[in-house]
Order: sequence, then structure tokens, then C-alpha cells
Amino acid sequence: MRLPAVLSVLLFLLPTLALAAPAPSPQVIIELDGAHDIDDLVIRDLLDVYIRNGLTNAADRLQRVRIGTTFRAVTLPDPGVKGREEVKTVMKDRVRRVEVEREWRLFGVQEGAVSGLDRLDARQGLDGKFTFPDVAGQGVDVFVIDSGCDANHPDFSNRASVLVDLTGEGANDLNGHGTHVASTAAGATYGVAKKANILCIKVFDQSGRGSSVNVLRALEEVSKQVAERKRPAVVNMSLGGPRAPGDGETSTERAVKALTDLGVAVVVAAGNESQDACQVSPAFIPEVITVAAIDPTSDTIASFSNFGSCVDVMASGVNIEAAAANSRGTRKLSGTSMSSPHVAGVMAVFMSQGMNHVAAERQLIATATQDAVKGELRGSPNRLAFIGGASGTAKLGEPVRMA
Repeated sequence: MRLPAVLSVLLFLLPTLALAAPAPSPQVIIELDGAHDIDDLVIRDLLDVYIRNGLTNAADRLQRVRIGTTFRAVTLPDPGVKGREEVKTVMKDRVRRVEVEREWRLFGVQEGAVSGLDRLDARQGLDGKFTFPDVAGQGVDVFVIDSGCDANHPDFSNRASVLVDLTGEGANDLNGHGTHVASTAAGATYGVAKKANILCIKVFDQSGRGSSVNVLRALEEVSKQVAERKRPAVVNMSLGGPRAPGDGETSTERAVKALTDLGVAVVVAAGNESQDACQVSPAFIPEVITVAAIDPTSDTIASFSNFGSCVDVMASGVNIEAAAANSRGTRKLSGTSMSSPHVAGVMAVFMSQGMNHVAAERQLIATATQDAVKGELRGSPNRLAFIGGASGTAKLGEPVRMA
């Protein structure tokens, strides 16, 4: 079922860079074959097609996208069906795919009233405490691709910054989803990785709407930051949309894979449609860690949560308390948007202990509590995320003093 509610995703902050707001008219992603770079000849041939189709100002909106060594794309205004076919014909040996941008949205969340941390550190039951390793994500960058985040919220203890706004609204989180997600992943009081750096990238507007083009640009921004900062990195994406028809992958999905090739752990929400997560993008991508939601008070899959073989692990996602944007307070929300950042935080903690993203994922799966989830699993693996190996303890709802 769909939850009545506020729609949103997740982000983090650094000195905000002013990037152009997305143009109102549709854009296309022109992905190059892996053997080709975005050189002057490629650009010239593309723009010649646009000029022949009457789009003489296309160069003003051209943007190059590079992720690692394997992914290259150009975004341009949509030249229409005829223009897209001409691009494929003229560039047939150099272009892998031409696709019109799709709308992506934050996964829905439901207002409510139990911290998911309590279930994360226990093999069974709740005890009102959260025990965690002292490293607590220190030295790890957690990127939140969402609706932005309120970097001034006290739960972030001056560790959060907004890297870039891709919506044109400005750096403020006007939706609130991103702030809650970031707080769950790495907040000092309500988060898992309490010492991690929080870096937000805003791709969704106040209404929770965004596009595959903006998500693609956000992934590129992460790749640039990882190359510059040279720190272990985790990305949380509590967002998505329907999987494209057919067996082919979209350019955005291949961009996610290219990011994991750089050693970045990518954690995504399974979605809230109570359907097979294999029908949702990016949840179906094998290289990501897909997280379904449970109710920590009953250890059953949440009624709204997606499920199935594309789910890797489960975590608490019902009545999760975390930071409320543009305030000093908190709010309680439900959704796989809330379960995903719990696991992103666990990955940050594991990676701060010296594991790379592959070893950290293996640790996540190996240490998960087996057979803890009750009731109908509908094809999902019975694995509940567990942080384990803890040395620090906090009473839930009380701030943790950082060393």
C-alpha cells in the first residue's frame, strides 16, 4: 500500500556550490560506448544533429558526465523522436544509449511515533539502549542523495554540509526527508555512524520530485568528491522509480555500478509499494545494498515495504525518530527511506574499522541476525542488520559526547 504522506530522500552538506537549476524542458542522457571519451569530435557531431533539428542553442545546456573510467555521458535538451533517432544513426559506433530523463521521487514516508537503533545492536528484543563501536564511522564520508539537509541541526554536531543543490531551490531542505535520513545514518543522538562526515547532495525539491538526470549528476559529484577527499565513502539513496521496461539497464543504473567500481558502498531503499523490489530502480541493481523495512516492536516486515530476492538485508523502518529540518527538534517517520540509512550507517562503521566496501558488505551479511523476522517474507532473505562488536553505549534519545 502507499503511505499517506510527505515525500522525500537523503543528503548531506559541505560548502554549497551553485549549479544551474534543471531546465523545465525535458532532457536526454546520451551515454557513450565505454571505449569513447567526450572529446571535441563527439561534441561537434552531436551539436550538428541538434542544429539540423533547429536547436541552435543546445550547446548552452550541454553537460558532460564522467564517473570513474567506465562511464561517459552527455546531457542535452530532448531533440524529439526524430532527433534522438538521428543521434543514434550518426553516432552509432560511439553511443550506447539515448534515453529521455524520467521522473524519480523520494519514497513516501508516514508521520508516526521507537528508535531503530535499539533493534540494530540486539539479537532479539529492545532494551532502550544502543551499543556501538567507538570508531563510530570516523574518517568515513556518508553521502546523502536526497532533498538536502539542515546542516545546522544540533544532531549533526558540525559534521554536515550541503555539497550542491541541483534543484534551483537553494541549499535548504524544504522537504525534510533528507535531514531525517542523514540524522538516521550519522546523527550524534539519533544516528548509527556518530562520527562520520555527512555530505548532502540535493536532487529533490520541496514536493519530493526530481529526475534521473539530476540523480546522474549527483552520482558524478560523489565520484569527484571521492577522488579529491580520498576517504572511504558510503552513499545512501532513499529514492527511486519503476524499473525501465525490458531487460536493458538505463544509463543512471550503469552510473551507479560505475560508482561501486570506485570502491563506494551504495545503500538504497527497497521502496514502499508492497511489491517485488526487483521491479524498482535502483533497488534491483545487484551491486547496491537494498534494504527492506521491519517494525522493530514486532519483528515483522512493515506492511508498506517492498520485498523479494533483490532485498539484501532488513532494518527498522517504522516510527523512526530523527532530526526535523529547520528546527532543533525531531520527528518520527516510517518507510524504507528510514531503514536504508540505518544500514548506510552500519556500513560506515564497518569501513571506519579498515574494511573496504566489499569486505564491509560481507561483514554486513555475515553478522546479520538470521531468522529474526517473523511472518510472511515473500521471498526476502531473513536477515536483520546487526552492528555487533560494540564498545560504547548510549541511552536512546540522549546525545553522545564525541571524543
